Amino acid sequence: MSTTVPSTGAAGDHRAISAAALIAIYMQAVNISIPNAALPHIQGDALDGE
Repeated sequence: MSTTVPSTGAAGDHRAISAAALIAIYMQAVNISIPNAALPHIQGDALDGE
């Protein structure tokens, strides 16, 4: 005998919150790393042989 349990959508909500949190963390990491990588070039301290 099998019965179906009505879905409350809690799993979908959990996945959406988890995805949003991961995207926010990724965007924050990119937001920090890009200026840190560009700063030496902006300051003129890049090691390009000159």
